[in-house]
Amino acid sequence: MDKAAMLSAMARMQDEHNQLVHPRWREQGYEFYRAIWVECAELLDHFGWKWWKHQEGDQAQVKLELVDIWHFGLSDLMRRDALASNLVEVLDVQPAAAVGGEALRQAVEALAAACLTNRAFAADRFAEAMAALPLSFDELFRLYVGKNVLNRFRQAQGYKTGTYLKLWQGREDNEHLMELLEELDAPETAADDLYAKLQARYSEAAPTEGVVASPDPSQLAKLRRRLADWTPERVGTLMFIRDGERLLLIRKKRGHGAGRINAPGGKVEPDETPLQCAVRETQEEIGVQVLEARRMAELKFVEQADEQWLGHVFLASKCAGVPTETGEATPQWFPIDAIPYDQMWEDDRLWLPQVLAGRFVRGAFLFEAGALVAHEFAWTLAQDSD
Repeated sequence: MDKAAMLSAMARMQDEHNQLVHPRWREQGYEFYRAIWVECAELLDHFGWKWWKHQEGDQAQVKLELVDIWHFGLSDLMRRDALASNLVEVLDVQPAAAVGGEALRQAVEALAAACLTNRAFAADRFAEAMAALPLSFDELFRLYVGKNVLNRFRQAQGYKTGTYLKLWQGREDNEHLMELLEELDAPETAADDLYAKLQARYSEAAPTEGVVASPDPSQLAKLRRRLADWTPERVGTLMFIRDGERLLLIRKKRGHGAGRINAPGGKVEPDETPLQCAVRETQEEIGVQVLEARRMAELKFVEQADEQWLGHVFLASKCAGVPTETGEATPQWFPIDAIPYDQMWEDDRLWLPQVLAGRFVRGAFLFEAGALVAHEFAWTLAQDSD
C-alpha cells in the first residue's frame, strides 16, 4: 500500500475521533505529551521490567500500547502542524540490530524522556521504539485502523449493554479482526471497508431478534398485569440525530424532563402524526430541520401515579441547519461510546443502544415513585413499516 496514503488515512481518522471529544480539540491545550509518557510506562509493564519476579511479556499487548502512543503522538503532530513531508521515511523502519529485551526498554524510556523534556511527541524516538520491538509501518497502520474500527463496531452493536456477541462462530472478534486486517489494500477506504466486513461476519453469527426483561419475576409480573388494561393518556416523540459516531442530544430547560439530557421531542398534537410531531419539535427546540428519519421504537411508559405515555422514537440520518440553543433546550453532540446515561431517563440505557445498533424496539417500562422497577421489550433487525 502507498505509505503516504496510509499516513493521511490515519490522520483523517484521528481528527474524526478527536472531534468527538471536542469539535475544536486543537485549541483545548490537551497535554498529549503526558498521555504518551504514561502509555510508555504501561507498555513496559506489559513487556516486563521487574527483576525481582518472573514476568512473561505480552508481545501483542505491547504492540497495541505502541499504537496507543501513536494516537496521542499523531494528535500532537497534527495540532502543531508538524506532519513533516519525511515523516513516512522516519517511521518506515527496519528491525534494529538488537530487538526486544533491554533494547526495547531503553528505546521506550528514551521516547518518554524526550516527551517530558520537550513536552511534545518525538517522532524519531518513536521510530526507534518501533524498530526495537519491532513494529513495521504497515503493521502500525493495520493495528491502528483495526483498534479504532473494532471499538466503534462493538459500541454500535450494544457492547455496553451486554447484547454484543464477542464470540462469532466459536472464535473471538479479535481473531476475525486480525484475519480481515490482512485483506485491507486501499488506505483511503480501509476503515469503511473493515467495518463493512466486520458487519458481514457478525451478521452471520448474530441473532436477528431478541427479548430483554427484568430479572425480578414479581416486578415483571406486575408490569404485565398493568399492561392488560393499559391505555396511554399522552403520546410523545423523541428524535435522535446521528452523524457518524456522534449523537445530538439536548438538555431540557423546561417541561417534561426538565434538567435531564434527552433527544428533542414532545407531545403529539391532535392534527399531526408522530413523525410530524418529532420533526416540528426538533425544529422548535434546536433549530434543526430533519430531512430523513425512520421510526425505531414504540415504548409504553407505565406509571404508578403519573400520566401514562406512549413514546415513538425516531432516528434521523439527514438534517439541515446548525443546532442552536433556545429557550427550550441546549443542544450538544456526544460520542456514541460516551452517551451520558447517568443524566438521562433510567430506561434509556436499556433500549437506546439497541436503536443505535439498527434494531427496532417495542416494549414497556414500569415506574414507581419515579424509579424504574420493571421492563420488558423485544427487538428485531427488521425495519419498522410505520
